[in-house]
Amino acid sequence: MQKGKPRVAVFIDGENLRLTLGVIGRWAIDWKSFIHFLEWELEGNVKEAHYYGAEKVNGVDRNNSYFDSLILSNINVVKIPSKWKYVNGAPKIICQADPYITTDMIDVQDDFDVVVLVSGDGDFLAPLELLYKRKKSVCIISSSDQLSSDLQNGKFKIFDLKEIKRFIRLY
Repeated sequence: MQKGKPRVAVFIDGENLRLTLGVIGRWAIDWKSFIHFLEWELEGNVKEAHYYGAEKVNGVDRNNSYFDSLILSNINVVKIPSKWKYVNGAPKIICQADPYITTDMIDVQDDFDVVVLVSGDGDFLAPLELLYKRKKSVCIISSSDQLSSDLQNGKFKIFDLKEIKRFIRLY
């Protein structure tokens, strides 16, 4: 870890976050407050933040105004090509952000001391454990009922969205 405040990198799985907020009650995140909360709670400086979300669904642009609000909050938007798929007769957006997030986390690991993942997806266990072994602090933000048991291993700091809502909710 460098001298001074830890350098923090944030990786947001947009589709996972959208689904989680749908389960725990729809509310909007104030992204500037979100970044300030992380800096306060982790006693560090957020050096980079990336939001991975569906760019187009079957050729139709979506989320443009939402993406603009993220950019205004100094969050880099990574647009992932996506499509609709029917699962059990219901339409579902398929956005395979996991490989992009994993690649970016590993690619920029020398630029941060703390990694924050906004996702409860257990598919991230291997890259997070690798970063932990490389002496990076790992923080996960999800909701307790959407967090994979694989990620609840005692190595990672976990914030429950329901508990931090009052600090990061857009009013």
